Amino acid sequence: MSAYAKEVSSGNFEVDITEEGTSSEIRVLYRAFGKMTRSIKKYINELKEKERLERVLIQEKYDNLKMKNALHEAELLALQSQVNPHFIFNSINIGAKVAMLQGDSVTCEYLENFADIFRYNLKGLDYNATLSDEVNNVMAYMSLLTTRFGDFIEFRTDIPEDPEIKDFIIPRMTLQPLTENAYIHGISKLEEGGIIELSVRKEDERLIIIVSNSGDHFPEEAIQLILNRKWKHEKNEKQKGHTTGIGMDNVLKRLRLFYDDYDVMNIISKDGVTKVILSLPFVNHREEDL
Repeated sequence: MSAYAKEVSSGNFEVDITEEGTSSEIRVLYRAFGKMTRSIKKYINELKEKERLERVLIQEKYDNLKMKNALHEAELLALQSQVNPHFIFNSINIGAKVAMLQGDSVTCEYLENFADIFRYNLKGLDYNATLSDEVNNVMAYMSLLTTRFGDFIEFRTDIPEDPEIKDFIIPRMTLQPLTENAYIHGISKLEEGGIIELSVRKEDERLIIIVSNSGDHFPEEAIQLILNRKWKHEKNEKQKGHTTGIGMDNVLKRLRLFYDDYDVMNIISKDGVTKVILSLPFVNHREEDL
């Protein structure tokens, strides 16, 4: 019995257990040990089969994901083939030049800002930018809004003239979606209009960027859902910006990945003002990151 127990404990469940001994107690013990060994063997085989089925299921999910990605890529290529983005950009530039020749400075400036935003977006999210690039893109976007809505929107900036801050590396298309979100979910809901402000400062070893807007109170529950990336979209509506298709959730995800830091964003809403506060580690990324 001791020899059989050593075999089983070493993982050999194929051992042939032969009953030995004359007393009925010993035979009962042998039978119980044999039954236990067979039960363990059956359980292990069931676990192996379950593991095999899980591997098959994971592979199927992986294949389905690859198929969906391929379909998504095909859809993007189909959209790109319908209208060449560079054709649109060149057409806007020509329109700006025509407006300038006609002496229409307002239309010329509007088209130039739109062209700048379009050109900035063409490079895509795979490239990074300096804070100065991001600020210039926000300025162009806000110029479009103030041209459209006039005094309905007041835009303020508080950005120090510090080369170290201006050259700070940040993921491309970070600030414009936040500014657009401030307009869509804040200012646009006010009958009398409101203020959007972009401010930057260095605090200890972090860069603090604040996009604030006047408007309705943002519920704390909704803030926590966004920061914990558990935002549930209403029905089929996706949380995306109107201009770039980039929502706050995407911005937050990219910032956390880029800086390898979870606490990069906070949202405070009180006294009729909502602030999206970015707290980014002041690290010197290489120029090759641009």
